[in-house]
Amino acid sequence: MATDIRRILFGMSGVQHDGNNSQFVFDLAKSIGAEVQCQLICPIADDPELLMACGFTGNAFRTLIESAAKTIEELDGMARTALSQAQQLYPGIHFSYAVPDAATGRSLAQMAWASDLVILAHPSLMKAQYYWSVVEETILESGRPVLLLPEILPQQLIGHVGILWRNDSRSAQALSASLAMIKAADKVSILNVDLHEEGDRALELPLEFLRLHGVHAEAANLNDSHHRLDRLVEEYSVNAEVTLWVTGGGLSSGFNDHLISNLIRRSPAKAQRAILINE
Repeated sequence: MATDIRRILFGMSGVQHDGNNSQFVFDLAKSIGAEVQCQLICPIADDPELLMACGFTGNAFRTLIESAAKTIEELDGMARTALSQAQQLYPGIHFSYAVPDAATGRSLAQMAWASDLVILAHPSLMKAQYYWSVVEETILESGRPVLLLPEILPQQLIGHVGILWRNDSRSAQALSASLAMIKAADKVSILNVDLHEEGDRALELPLEFLRLHGVHAEAANLNDSHHRLDRLVEEYSVNAEVTLWVTGGGLSSGFNDHLISNLIRRSPAKAQRAILINE
């Protein structure tokens, strides 16, 4: 468990969201004394075996590779512009930037092994399938908390942190891995989303863990209704003005699939809340 955040890995999309997100990441880095490692998330279209297996040959093969190279060049330009603007606003932040080599470079998930926190734009803001794939791989394989930023960034990320407690080992791991962010919050609430266990009993141990680390958290109750769990959570987030959700375990276990799908996977609408997830 990392009790502080020394390095943030920022996966950049190369689209318009990078402008605001870069400034958000640099501001967060300044507030916690961290450095920022930036890496562009690129479309991958230079694997000959994969392309031939998909039926690309001859001119089509060459055209696709050239098109991908041009796209990467454009995304790289937008990412660099966003970082330049952020650097002007936060000149004291130490950061690096790289465009990965698809043939020899490490994946974003692997790069996260040398960082404490990964930050990405929420996949609901992107239409590209490759971006979705990288986000999901990073969540599942990085072993690090992954912060997904919504379309409209919160003025204060850790104003009200809401913890979605699933009453399993993955929830316990997520709670421990996210402790640095939770401890800095103005307000912390924890919700039991295990429908098989009564709320008070399910929350006894996580509340004890948080108290042990100096965090006062309140046990929150979802309104009793016949609505789906994801709708109840969304209703609570609006009424309680949650700025950041903390959760874990939903992608790998399939438990509470509707809830996790609504928060992370192909959401029907653009994300409205920041989410910190650890698998």
